[in-house]
Amino acid sequence: MDISKVTGNMSVNTFKVKQQEAKNEEKRLYEESKFSRENLDDAVEMLNATAKVINNRIAFSVDEKTDRVVMRVVDVDNNEIIREIPPKEMIRLAAQIKDMIGMFVDASR
Repeated sequence: MDISKVTGNMSVNTFKVKQQEAKNEEKRLYEESKFSRENLDDAVEMLNATAKVINNRIAFSVDEKTDRVVMRVVDVDNNEIIREIPPKEMIRLAAQIKDMIGMFVDASR
């Protein structure tokens, strides 16, 4: 049975090639959009400088385990954290998920 008639004018091999090209393009775009740790630290420094000019109650940092930017709203009087975005629980959950994925996925592939 000729399945090219079922799938239209596109053969199965052509479909697989197109699908692989789309995956390669997605991977390329993802790699280009990733921040290096140095770029991330530079961005956080810039955010902190801007926040000081606008409002000294906001501070930015990078979480060491997840490499995610964290924003904290700080009480100026006693330096107490009023709010953290994302919350500590979410950061902890992201770190645990990252660790679990690391056990199952070989990063060298």
